[in-house]
Amino acid sequence: MTESATCPKCGFERAPGAVECPACGIIYARFDPERATHRRLAAAESAPGAQLYDPLQPAAGLDPYRAPSAALTGAAAMPATELARRFSRLAAVILDTLIYFAVVFVSITPIFIFGEPSPGDEVGTWELLFFGLFGIGFLAILAVNLYFLHRDGQTLGKKALRIRIVRMNDDRASLGRIFGLRMLVPGFIGAVPLIGPFFSLADALFIFGEPRRCIHDYIADTKVVMV
Repeated sequence: MTESATCPKCGFERAPGAVECPACGIIYARFDPERATHRRLAAAESAPGAQLYDPLQPAAGLDPYRAPSAALTGAAAMPATELARRFSRLAAVILDTLIYFAVVFVSITPIFIFGEPSPGDEVGTWELLFFGLFGIGFLAILAVNLYFLHRDGQTLGKKALRIRIVRMNDDRASLGRIFGLRMLVPGFIGAVPLIGPFFSLADALFIFGEPRRCIHDYIADTKVVMV
């Protein structure tokens, strides 16, 4: 009987003479025609080329209960994510800041077109209009970034630099984790008098460590990877 080219359990490609599947860990058993029953022989005739194995007769010298030791290669291996470069993360932050400034500036442009209030205007009307337009522009770009953070783990700046936020196990990071733990919590700590400035500085400097993670990444259990 010819040896099957694939694992009878998971279908992974079987190397010639292999006794263990590197994908699922099954131990290829030796088929002994003398011990085979008539039913198994009939099954072999009805399905030519099928791999028959006896689970009660494992290959000699192998423990059928141990974990597979072979390293996965090819399609069975999970691709490792590549950490984002430090420059890419810095450039994304700068770009996000410029986008915020640009959107807010456009939103308050009518103020500069129509000029400052005249002396007869009601006190506070011009200021209310200014901060109202400012708030609309800020909330608009914030909503756009929150949408993409929820969907892709990216702000507009991160999209442009082709990087994204994920969990440490490479799973998708939820919006609550990104916005709550990664943005709000460090923001509140950074606003604390005396302590805040030192925390914000340390948060940024942590990126120069080997894991390329800031303190807010450790708080939220996240990392930034290349897309």
